[in-house]
Amino acid sequence: MYKLYGAKQAGSQVVQAVLEAAGADYKMIWLDLSKDESRTDEYLQINPAGVVPTLVLPDGQAMMESAAI
Repeated sequence: MYKLYGAKQAGSQVVQAVLEAAGADYKMIWLDLSKDESRTDEYLQINPAGVVPTLVLPDGQAMMESAAI
């Protein structure tokens, strides 16, 4: 299963739309940037840059930047 970490107005919806169109099995995890949820220790372990969106692939690799995803 894919895990998509996203936030409003951060390009996350584009990635989510592609996952939907592909029929991929994924879990959407919304982060509240106004509460610095992208700066928590847990999230920084996934994406040390603390940016969104981040797509975690089924094998555990993380992809960042909506254009790259």
